[in-house]
Amino acid sequence: MPKREGAFVPMEGLSRAARVVQDHEFQTYWYQHVGQFVSGKTVLDAGAGMGYGRRILDAAGAMNVECYDLVSLVPWVKVGRIEDYPPYHADWVVAMDVIEHVENDENFLWHMVRVAREAVFFSTPNWNVFHALNAHHRREYTPAELRALIAKYRHLYESVGFWTGDEHSVIAPAPPEGPPDDSMACNFGVLLRALTKR
Repeated sequence: MPKREGAFVPMEGLSRAARVVQDHEFQTYWYQHVGQFVSGKTVLDAGAGMGYGRRILDAAGAMNVECYDLVSLVPWVKVGRIEDYPPYHADWVVAMDVIEHVENDENFLWHMVRVAREAVFFSTPNWNVFHALNAHHRREYTPAELRALIAKYRHLYESVGFWTGDEHSVIAPAPPEGPPDDSMACNFGVLLRALTKR
């Protein structure tokens, strides 16, 4: 899996002002995309940063949106880790451009599926475009690597959906088998529909 070259800089050390600059609401279109699925649902926003996604999901009709991150710079984001949450804690677990920041991506994905009653949605940058130039990214995924990561937990969910995105919107659904290896989309979105019995 492509790792960044050079030193990794954890985002939890950033000031509030620096974190606002980092967040930039780049993931707005992914929150809007998820909004079509979460009306009347509870949502856990994992690695929520400044928590701006909450207002988007609230406006989409989510029953309750709970936000956490490793540090809290605003009152509506709790301090926590995905491991802190019990099984089936929320209907949906979302993580917008978070998995590339965590040290153990396989563990993070496993816990997201464990905590979700119905579905997990996460987005992540495309290595083909960005090559992990962001000092806060531990890694980025090529399409093949993203498919391989998801396949490791295929027994935990009943279906998977892939989307591609640019800097401002969801472009289109990717094929059921995942984005092609030569994809130059900026980001990928992945929807895992959880099994009813695990």
